[in-house]
Amino acid sequence: VFIRELISNASDALEKLRYLRLSKNLSPEEGGDRELEIHIVTDKQNRTLTIQDTGIGMTQEELISNLGTIARSGSKAFLEQLKEKQAAQDSANIIGQFGVGFYSAFMVADKVDVFTKSYDKDAQGLHWSSSGAGTYEICNAEGVQPGTKIVMHLKADSREFSDEAIIN
Repeated sequence: VFIRELISNASDALEKLRYLRLSKNLSPEEGGDRELEIHIVTDKQNRTLTIQDTGIGMTQEELISNLGTIARSGSKAFLEQLKEKQAAQDSANIIGQFGVGFYSAFMVADKVDVFTKSYDKDAQGLHWSSSGAGTYEICNAEGVQPGTKIVMHLKADSREFSDEAIIN
């Protein structure tokens, strides 16, 4: 479930950038000519799974409103509700709720890092990090490409998701 949801979020970010290209005639610096791509990278040695897109990216305000909301209330409580819904075969109702795709990552990861940079040519690269325990940190980050990269530091019992053969 979590991989599908994160890829769906990445696809949405690409669609938003595609829409802006058509409606605002974006310059090359704003992603007007950037390839629209989603990459999935596994790393068995470091037990990570990374999903990266070249989409619209997020500003600091968007990071706080999009990722901070559930983080503040605690993703553990959120995940318990998610598991209960899934156990009740009611997953259709929860899929598509805002934040579900992202926070489903905490089902398999004990830490999630998000690197993002908005499409705006003056945007600053940002790093958001959380262990899912109800707090998060945001700081500026150098070398971040436009779009969003989610790095999941997998729990020991979810290490199989760092194996490319399993993901493919």
